[in-house]
Amino acid sequence: MKKFGDLPIYFIIIGLLLNIIIYFYNRVPFINLMIRSSIVIILFAAIGYFLAFVLNDAHTALANNAKRMVTVAGKQTNSASTIDIRLDSEEEDELLKILPLSKDEEFVEVNPESFKTFMNKD
Repeated sequence: MKKFGDLPIYFIIIGLLLNIIIYFYNRVPFINLMIRSSIVIILFAAIGYFLAFVLNDAHTALANNAKRMVTVAGKQTNSASTIDIRLDSEEEDELLKILPLSKDEEFVEVNPESFKTFMNKD
């Protein structure tokens, strides 16, 4: 709360100034002015402290998020995904027969029946 620690003090000063300005427009007894001033001090201090706490938490959350984004961006130099599938040698040979052989055939439609027979061997 270093950055927003003095926010309650500003709220109290503004509240007291408003209370005194209202006193000059609406003349009230001095006792009522003091009671209103003490209520203003308590309420505005509580509101200022709460607002300082919320703003400090928001500031730290944004700072942590920014640091995390910088570290994630630094780690993502290689964005290529890799898929590691482990198969038995017999299943691997059968799977290679089903897969296309060249890059031109990479996106060729494959018969689903051949995959069903491969999957039903378990």
